[in-house]
Amino acid sequence: MQPEAPSRRVLIIDDDGPSTAALVDLLVAAGNNVGVALTGEAGRGQAAEQPPDDILVAMNLPDLADIVLGLRRDPRTRGARLVALTAYAADASRLAKLAGFDACLLKPVDGRQLLALLRTERRPMSMPKTRTPAARAPRGAARRPSRTAS
Repeated sequence: MQPEAPSRRVLIIDDDGPSTAALVDLLVAAGNNVGVALTGEAGRGQAAEQPPDDILVAMNLPDLADIVLGLRRDPRTRGARLVALTAYAADASRLAKLAGFDACLLKPVDGRQLLALLRTERRPMSMPKTRTPAARAPRGAARRPSRTAS
């Protein structure tokens, strides 16, 4: 028999009842301790009282920026893995990374994918490298300093 992974404290901040209920069922069945908050303010309060290992946050919440910024700044929660939940596939990972999340999952969440993510060590999402254009001298500017005759 394979040893069970240690129980994790997971907080879900999402106002979508059916989606949240499915996540709670999945996470509890896997042996996790799960908390739920319907608003960002309530979620930040719960996270401060009982710091979670992982926080799943719906990206459509109206106070998303305040949620993420508050969780990242609070010493009790800054080490938690932040996972964005979204139903919008286009640019989801890029937007989640820019918003400060560690990972992004599409709704409806694939249970196996979520459980596999929770078993991994927390590490921030990687962003594709982009090339930045080289700085150019203004038109008419000399490339090298000119020597003047004395």
